[in-house]
Amino acid sequence: MKIALMCPTRNRMNKLLTLISSLIITVKDPNNIYLVLGVDEDDPAKEHYQYLQRNLKFIEIVEFKNDGKFLGLSTMWNKMASVYTNTVDIFAMIGDDMIFKTKDWDEKILQDFKNAPTDKIIMLHCNDGMRWKGNKYENVSPFPVNFFVHKNYVNTVGYFVEPFIENIHQDTWCQYIFGKLNRVKYRHDIIIKHLHASETSDEEDTITSNLESLRKGIWDNNDWMIKHQKELQIELDKLSKIILKE
Repeated sequence: MKIALMCPTRNRMNKLLTLISSLIITVKDPNNIYLVLGVDEDDPAKEHYQYLQRNLKFIEIVEFKNDGKFLGLSTMWNKMASVYTNTVDIFAMIGDDMIFKTKDWDEKILQDFKNAPTDKIIMLHCNDGMRWKGNKYENVSPFPVNFFVHKNYVNTVGYFVEPFIENIHQDTWCQYIFGKLNRVKYRHDIIIKHLHASETSDEEDTITSNLESLRKGIWDNNDWMIKHQKELQIELDKLSKIILKE
């Protein structure tokens, strides 16, 4: 089994190099993973990505024709996943603002999927390193910002992340779906620290500035869930048909 870490990025080399360094330090076997970089054709850092790919065999690049525009995260993640549906077993939603902290995380996650029900319809997510003190999430990462799913999920629903809300709620969508199916696995012992925009930023941070403007007014409510009840139910129905009662 092989894991594809799907990582859209644009001209954020400081963050990306930190992510890559953390993978080199913590991965049990580099042959277990691809780090798939989704990059715009006009990204000024493209030559740097190509250099990394030449020198690190686990790095792959998927290039987007973007016509000078921000395509959106769901579009990027789904285009990336479509390239690898026949060559990898597990897809992970990863950002270039994450740091892998736990040794041999790849071996542990692969074992969880080997032990999963035969249909492999599970969502696994890990500790994001945030401290949610003073509430019910104090010892749990409440949002699956780094979730892992099997290719059977992607092939069944027809996408890796929901394509209906372009730049937000990919994690909470999966949390809702897999929660309804009682197929969520949380690994508190595996830390993939998420460096939120408030903690660190590059001098030029195009992705963050784009997302902040696009997310206004939708972060703090559940209107997305109400608006997309039909799509949520269609996905649940598709998955329910293939889930094996074990």
